[in-house]
Amino acid sequence: MKRHLVILATLIAALAAGERGSVDASALTNLLVEKGLITPQEQKKLTQPTGAPSVDEKTLQEYFRTAPYRNGSDIGNG
Repeated sequence: MKRHLVILATLIAALAAGERGSVDASALTNLLVEKGLITPQEQKKLTQPTGAPSVDEKTLQEYFRTAPYRNGSDIGNG
């Protein structure tokens, strides 16, 4: 519970400072990792650019090679 409160307080402080344009997201997440409040995996998710795909290109290609997407004939014929 304490961990969640610290993370929440840090994020609130970041948002408040962000309104003034003075927050470096990578520096903030580095600090959270150093303090052991988040894992490096959580840091990676938090610093992923907005609009970046959540899956890699190879996974998308494999997914869209499945039957419903190969020829499009099944789409909309529900």
